Amino acid sequence: VLEPVRAFVFGDAVRSHETGQLRLLPDPKIKDRAELERSLRALRDLHTEALLLDDGDPILWSARSAWLAFLRELATPAGI
Repeated sequence: VLEPVRAFVFGDAVRSHETGQLRLLPDPKIKDRAELERSLRALRDLHTEALLLDDGDPILWSARSAWLAFLRELATPAGI
């Protein structure tokens, strides 16, 4: 979390290959996906105004809603 901007700063774990859409690093590159998802969910209650990503476009507006949508996606099994 970057203060006072209230931005989350991610390395490679969270990406955006489509503006406004967050994605995880591809599965073959994640050592422990369950642990990664747990650590990301732990940030749910922190307020953020921006998401700064190493790979992809930053989200500078409506970051909180994009972040919560991403966390909901993580909770949904693929293909449902």
